[in-house]
Amino acid sequence: MIEGAESKSVSKEHTFQVDISDAEELYDSLDIIAERVHRALTRQGFSFRTVGVKVRQDDFITFTRARALDIHTRDLDIIKRESRELSREFFDGRKIRLLGIKLSNLSTSKMVQTTLDRFRSC
Repeated sequence: MIEGAESKSVSKEHTFQVDISDAEELYDSLDIIAERVHRALTRQGFSFRTVGVKVRQDDFITFTRARALDIHTRDLDIIKRESRELSREFFDGRKIRLLGIKLSNLSTSKMVQTTLDRFRSC
């Protein structure tokens, strides 16, 4: 990495030792990956606007899906929800070898949570 260069994305992947076809086990794994990528995101001080998933089947065919959000966020629940929705079509009994989550369209701007008092004064 070039010193001073800014990251364009943060991603984490997991390759299973044995291919998995059970949807519940895949969703649980996706949640764990979401927690790992969220930790990396917050450690680097970023928020994201795009969530992407990578799904590699046992035959090594790889699919990606992504969705852009309306606003930047650091919300772990959004990462989990969006990654589950994006990967749902692949959790139909197919054997999955690898799962990954990528957060992109990053921002380092300070995020301010609006308080109720501040909202009333607007």
